[in-house]
Amino acid sequence: MRISIRTSWACALAVGLAAREAGATSLAALSTEQLTDAADAIVRGTVDAVWTEMDDQGICWTRARVDVERTFKGAPGPLVVVSQMGGICGPLADRVESAARFSEGEEAYFFLEQLGDTTGVVGMVQGKFTVRMDPTVRHDIVMRFTLPSDKPYDARFLPLPPADQRIAATDFERTVTARVTQGWDGQPIPGASNERLRAIDDLRAAGVQR
Repeated sequence: MRISIRTSWACALAVGLAAREAGATSLAALSTEQLTDAADAIVRGTVDAVWTEMDDQGICWTRARVDVERTFKGAPGPLVVVSQMGGICGPLADRVESAARFSEGEEAYFFLEQLGDTTGVVGMVQGKFTVRMDPTVRHDIVMRFTLPSDKPYDARFLPLPPADQRIAATDFERTVTARVTQGWDGQPIPGASNERLRAIDDLRAAGVQR
């Protein structure tokens, strides 16, 4: 099963959550440039609250309220609530293995997509990069680390990448900023229609913030 970016939530709902225990989801790998093109908004911020709640259809959602420190694309506002399917709502556990995870106090870059009234991250787990201090050089790096959905998540204790695979936050920001300036290159991105990508890029080119 291959699920990616904007279609991922709908597919997960249709094929996984009905069973309450969704298996691991295979995601098409997305580059930083593709994540940038497909995002309605991109921010760096700190998670100041995480909670779960059940919607009217009986689906459990994990919500993270993010205090936005810097915006690279779009204008989501000073606070944004990011949602991912899955979590523990009372005695009910909905497992979505490829969902992004959050913890209070976690600083990260978020590639956001708007689905109706809900704000999620592009490419599920791929659309969030945690910021950590590299103790060897004393500067911020960005990283992603996936834990099984039944394991507790705390960004403070994530293992750092090998030294030769660490990406400086400043370099990461330069890549994102350059791509926002350049805009979508017209190449297809898994899970996003060209019409959707064109609409996002038209707003970017026109300087329209949303």
